[in-house]
Amino acid sequence: MMDPEDYHRILTELADFRDLDTSTIASLRSSLVELKDRRDQLLEIRKNLKRDIRGVERYYLERMAEVRNDVEELREGSSRLRRIISGNPATAQARAMKQLKMNREALVETYRDLLEYTEELTEHIEDLMIELYEEMKGFLG
Repeated sequence: MMDPEDYHRILTELADFRDLDTSTIASLRSSLVELKDRRDQLLEIRKNLKRDIRGVERYYLERMAEVRNDVEELREGSSRLRRIISGNPATAQARAMKQLKMNREALVETYRDLLEYTEELTEHIEDLMIELYEEMKGFLG
């Protein structure tokens, strides 16, 4: 699983179009090849982001199952007096589950925002490619 900051850095680089040159037919072709490569990279990133979202959800489901198991063990292995002293295991479980859900939702939201940006950037690149093809047709007459 890739860190969201790494995805953000890569996407920022892919969104930089300052190096595209459309002054000649050769540079136009080169720019089209560059855009196609970027689009291919974005499609791969999109696939990886979807995989990472599933991985995050699976990770947090496993952590929640661990919390449930830990609390169940606490209930089985403790006396009534110990539970009174250490607190209600159900309350501890509820707090832990709530925190896990909040963490999961925040991380999944981050990945989904990156996925949405990736899709928008892919669409923008495809629009640029169409414009460059039209410009090339204009050069060729």
